[in-house]
Amino acid sequence: MNRGDKPDLLDRKFIRENPELVERAARQRGQPSEIERFLWLDRRERELSSSLGQLRHQQRVLSQQISISGGERGSSPSLKQIARQIKDRNRELKELQTQLKRLLLRFPNIPDPSVPQGMDKEDNVQVREWGRIPRFDFTPLPHWELAERLGIWEVKGGVKIAGRGFAVFKGVGSQLERALADFMVDLYTRQHDYMELSPPLLADYDSLICTGHFPRWEQGVYSCKDDGLFLIPSAEVPLTNLYRDQILDAQLLPLSYVACTPCFRRPEASWGRENRQAVRLHQFRKIELVKFVSPESSSAQLDQIVSDVEEALQLLELPYRVVLDCVGQLSFASAKSYGVEVWMAASGSYLRVCSCRNYADFQTRRGNIRFRSQREACPGFIHTVGASGPAVPRLMAAIIENCQSASGKVLVPKVLQRYMDGTVRMG
Repeated sequence: MNRGDKPDLLDRKFIRENPELVERAARQRGQPSEIERFLWLDRRERELSSSLGQLRHQQRVLSQQISISGGERGSSPSLKQIARQIKDRNRELKELQTQLKRLLLRFPNIPDPSVPQGMDKEDNVQVREWGRIPRFDFTPLPHWELAERLGIWEVKGGVKIAGRGFAVFKGVGSQLERALADFMVDLYTRQHDYMELSPPLLADYDSLICTGHFPRWEQGVYSCKDDGLFLIPSAEVPLTNLYRDQILDAQLLPLSYVACTPCFRRPEASWGRENRQAVRLHQFRKIELVKFVSPESSSAQLDQIVSDVEEALQLLELPYRVVLDCVGQLSFASAKSYGVEVWMAASGSYLRVCSCRNYADFQTRRGNIRFRSQREACPGFIHTVGASGPAVPRLMAAIIENCQSASGKVLVPKVLQRYMDGTVRMG
């Protein structure tokens, strides 16, 4: 398929019958409303399709009449006129359908009714919190300062190699990064039902259309223009596209996958103090959980994936909270999402390390991913649920800040020590 030729991201009949709802979903995400243009294009497309059907019927009837009378169809002025009309309206219809498809790709998902109203992160609703906030008898250092003192990460080297927003993890810092990734992958594959995948780090345009990253987020992705490929902003892209343009047996659901990959994201804003932080890197490792589930189970599966993420943080003994995102904080593709945020001792605030999302059938409509419950049954669209994170550098930052001592050393969480050759403290 060419760009813009993927299936509709939202059911057109649904948009036609609920224009106010679709318009509100766009406005709440800070997007311009294009519902009036859609309704006009949609109406005009149906008018043209109907007109073409009538013209083709007239063409068949007239052709039959000419054949019966023994005349030559090629010499009939009426048939020539109808053929010209069909050609012109076909051209108009194709152009209009291209415009419709491009427009539909710009409509965001519809929020679930349980999503709270609001625009800013302050409007998110706290669901629960876990763990004890650490108290210090000294002023805790921010993670970037302590990491540099310990020699476990270097900003200047990353800047020299690739520019601002890149860093080099060194020695025990590299060990910590690898330990976190291995620990979480082991947790999800050995104690849960996730299958580990090692996907490509490059994806084509249609893959990013499927997940909802394109066309809205094209400027945020690194591209290899000569090859028509893009560095993945998240393993969500290759994992979700595994079953693009396929019909799955309902008995196989749910299908659960985990991957830990480098992720690549272009800068979104100017870099100030955050240039030294591990929370705004342009390349970073991240765990991704993706589930293909039945429509009736997606709500419960979202709760389960949140619980799976929480389990990792509990084993790491990092205090955190779970918040239900308000409408204005939903991603373009999600119908409902929870944020999992860890406590950061130096700033005295919470930092999001993972977003757990229910995409409903938004991605699977774009990717044409369906399931069939019975052999003769009409296939329906699968739902996808995912956890974008935990982001490894953010967990590293949380460990460095929350587990530091007055001497400047950092205690390694017990669950990670076996992954780090028994290292108990960094420094």
